[in-house]
This record gives sequence, C-alpha cells and structure tokens, in this order.
Amino acid sequence: MMDPILKIAKGKAQHQVLEALMRCASFSDVRRYGLLFHGTCEEISGDLTGGAYDGVFFTARTPAVAQAYIPRSGATSYVSKSDNWDRDDFLKPSRYGGFVQAWALAQAGCTLDDMEIEWNGMSAHSWRIPDGWPTNGDVDRWIESLGYEARDGATYEVSTYYFPEGEQAMPAAWRLPGQLIIALPTDDFEIRDPEWSQDALGYSSHNRVGDFASFGAAGHHAFRMSDELQSDFLGNVGHESIGVLPEGLKKLSWLAIPALRHDGKDFSVFQADETPEFVAFMQSLNPRYQSECIVEIDDPFTTSADSQSDVELLTGNNMDMSATP
Repeated sequence: MMDPILKIAKGKAQHQVLEALMRCASFSDVRRYGLLFHGTCEEISGDLTGGAYDGVFFTARTPAVAQAYIPRSGATSYVSKSDNWDRDDFLKPSRYGGFVQAWALAQAGCTLDDMEIEWNGMSAHSWRIPDGWPTNGDVDRWIESLGYEARDGATYEVSTYYFPEGEQAMPAAWRLPGQLIIALPTDDFEIRDPEWSQDALGYSSHNRVGDFASFGAAGHHAFRMSDELQSDFLGNVGHESIGVLPEGLKKLSWLAIPALRHDGKDFSVFQADETPEFVAFMQSLNPRYQSECIVEIDDPFTTSADSQSDVELLTGNNMDMSATP
C-alpha cells in the first residue's frame, strides 16, 4: 500500500523561531513569545500567503486548535455493506467503480476490457467473470480487514486518498499527513480588535471578506475574532482566531513540523493547548520542556523536507538550550 508523502515547508528565518522555542520550558513560556500556529495538509512553497477566498492567513494561539484544521483523511467514501441475499453475488462492474473496483481488478489481475462487458449506461448489463473476481461479501471482508465497521450494520465510512494512479482506500487508523506552522511575530506586530462594518455584521465572522480586504488595505497587521473549528465528535467548538493580513505576514518568522489532525471526544482535547507532535518537537529542542500532554507518537507517515527544514539540521546549531525567557 502506498503512503502519501508531504514535503514539509522550508520556513522563513527559522533560527529566530528556534532561538525562542529553545528558551521555553513550558507552554506558558511559549505564550509569552506570542507564537501563532496554523495547521494544514497542503504543501507550502515560498512565503506564507492568505487564503484565495478571504486573503487572510488564519492562525490560532495553540497547536491543539490549529491541528484541528488538518483533515482526518484526503476524502471519505461511503460503501454499502452487502445484504444476506446478495453477499455471494459477484461484484457488478461499473464505468466508475472507484477504489472498490480498482481493488477487485487487482485481485483478478485483469482490466475492464478483459471482462467483455456489455454496458447499459454506467452499469454493466452482462460480463465475463474472471478467476479471482470478488463477491460482495469479499468486498465487505476486505474493508473490514482495513479496520472499518459498518455503521448501523449498513454502511462503511472509508478514508481514501487520491494518488496519481487513482483513489485508494486507506486503513481506518491512517491519518492524512499534515504540518504545523509555528510563527514568531516581531515585537511591533499588532493584533487589533476588528471594527466591523454594518454590512459585515450580517455575515458569520469568517465570511466578512469585505472587511478583511479593508483591514488589509489600511495596512493592519492582524485582527482577532471568534471562530469555530469542526470536531468529528463535538461538532462546532469555539475559539479565538488571529487573522494575519499581508503586512503582518511580512513580520513573521516561521518553521513547520510534521503534524496530524487533533481531535477527540472530550473538550479537554482543545483546552490542553499542546499536541503530542508539538511536545515531542519541543522536548527535542529542550529536554527540560515540561508538559501534561502524553507523548506517544509512532512514525505515522513519511515526510520529505528541504534540507533547511530537517529537524536535525534545525537543532544542530550549538544554541544554548539552558537559557530561559
């Protein structure tokens, strides 16, 4: 099974961020530096930029909130579990069979052309069944072997990822590779309380794009606003967002580390501030860093980093890690 590879961003003036982080013995120290965090599954080349929709680079005060914005998977597909009456029937080919049909073709070692299909629109009317072609029950067993259970005994919710070769089902425990941006503002970086226009008040805060553009045109660095992340377990969870505008982005030094989606069934998941990935990184910089977060990370994905982004090179600069703020 293939694994997605995410190239970790190169960053900007990373040594400045590292100097600050190495002096932190707890997240209270991190807060004193005014660090901002942004979670994403997208590759970043060059400088940070605002979003295509709103022109704003949104950040959070904590890694826990920022990493909640990394998707759990590339996509989610729903597959119906077979019924007793059709479990032993062979899987029916389709012009668009997706990842299930791709798996079936691989099992049989054939292509659709080999099956001599007579089509009725998108569906097959008749076809030759090759050796190794799976039944509907075989499909169920394959999906369950990946760790999935049918919801209410009827539907599998399968995480998938689109490789160049096509969509592929991923194990239930798999998470989409992401990265956490850790940004250090300059001392003159200013975060404003927004003065919303009358028109903007008719929209939810993250859709007030007209005001965002006005703030940017006025040369503001950043603004704070109420926002909501979407938890798979808790629904909408409120938090403060810091929207960084183009002039503010010029005042950020930043680096990136590998990260996964952060979510859970209890609000303490977001109240704890840190994530296992962030704590592991901090303790690699400063072994005295103390956290209540339990660090338990296997290598959940493969990452590819520019030489200037490798953690080993980032930390291999003989900085004094015993200093405190």
